[in-house]
Amino acid sequence: MKIEFKAQSVEYLDAIDGEIVQVHFIENDTDDVFNPEYCSVSISINHEFPPAHLTAQYDDAKGERGDEKIEEYNLKDTKIDLWLRNSINIIIECNMDKDTFEKLSALLVSQVGEPKMV
Repeated sequence: MKIEFKAQSVEYLDAIDGEIVQVHFIENDTDDVFNPEYCSVSISINHEFPPAHLTAQYDDAKGERGDEKIEEYNLKDTKIDLWLRNSINIIIECNMDKDTFEKLSALLVSQVGEPKMV
């Protein structure tokens, strides 16, 4: 399965000194979270409950929703490709500020390893 969209916003959040990290990619900021009409992806990890794995929660707004471990990725300042378990590929065009990009890059490298070369 492939999900592809352009994120209107990207938000990096952490709590408890980085024990919980979430990065949200939202296609439309005004979307109803209970009845979405647009795509969204949240990358998250919670170190409070080991073993902690970096996962992506996704909703394609067409009925496909899930939460899978991130196995590979490729990150650029305007695009992120995620390859998840169960043959799921997510491609997000986005604009991130430098701080968000650096934090996300460090998170992905520390939890998944070096990016996939495409």
